[in-house]
Amino acid sequence: MFNKFILSLILFCSSLTLLAYDSDDSFSNSMTFAIKAGAGLSTLIYDIESAEVEPIFSYKVGGSVTYLFSPEFAIQPELLFSAKGANNKNIHISTHLNYLEVPILFKYVFEQNNVYIGPYIGVNLSAKGKNDLIDAVGDLTNISTIDFGISAGYERFFTKNISADIRINYGLTSIEDIGNHSTTNLTLLLGVGYYF
Repeated sequence: MFNKFILSLILFCSSLTLLAYDSDDSFSNSMTFAIKAGAGLSTLIYDIESAEVEPIFSYKVGGSVTYLFSPEFAIQPELLFSAKGANNKNIHISTHLNYLEVPILFKYVFEQNNVYIGPYIGVNLSAKGKNDLIDAVGDLTNISTIDFGISAGYERFFTKNISADIRINYGLTSIEDIGNHSTTNLTLLLGVGYYF
């Protein structure tokens, strides 16, 4: 399911170039603000081979500040509320995690496109586990406060103000204390942004 979703998003973003805004106008050195939202899938990566995990719905909302310091390069810090998690089929528990995330993205700009990569740090706001067999919800006490990882993606502008992007967030630190094993976040999101 997750692989089909990735392929669908890649094909969708490829089709954006056929519809994208076409203009001779170019960006100038400036600072812009944006509001952003996105949705997609999230999963957890366990280093336990027997783990059977299914992705769940994920989303993000927030804002960003972009400083274009040359015609080709920009830096973009963001502040996002992000929902993550996964469904662990082995124990019939759905994990739902909410984070306040701060990505610092370094962007390469070309025409109305850009690609970006950078670190993010997330502060866990809540961690809930839902038992799918008895429909019970409880707090998860073994979730780390901090999640650190890498964000990377592609963004396409339709106009000077409106963009769409595809982004992958890959966690580099374990977010769960389960002995010698590690658990990391992985999300894939399709988003839209409005730049002021």
